[in-house]
Amino acid sequence: MTDGERRKNTRVPLKIEAELRLSDGTVHKGVTENMSFGGTFLKWPGLAGISEGDPCVFALVLQPEPHPWVIEIESRVIHVQEDGVGLQFLSVDYEGYQNFRDLMVSATPDSGALMEELHKNPGLEVRR
Repeated sequence: MTDGERRKNTRVPLKIEAELRLSDGTVHKGVTENMSFGGTFLKWPGLAGISEGDPCVFALVLQPEPHPWVIEIESRVIHVQEDGVGLQFLSVDYEGYQNFRDLMVSATPDSGALMEELHKNPGLEVRR
């Protein structure tokens, strides 16, 4: 079975600056390679101190300082590679979800299919 057959959510090729905040307070900055409603692959050089299963907060930086616009998603590290990490998205607040959904829909050529897929398998929990 290929990765594409195993995945429940379509990957969208989005390259956006993001941060990975670990429970020990460490912050790693990188760039997303792709994203889905279930997770992402975050690339950055100098990978160190991260293990599979680590809880973290994935912070998608849509607008930097001085007026930051960030979507924070509770996540878990599911695989570690030489050039980055794969993350599973766990939960996000309602406003963050709406912003994330709008970003994903605007970045895909077939937004209707993506929305249909989202209704069948939402991927992450939305906190209200």
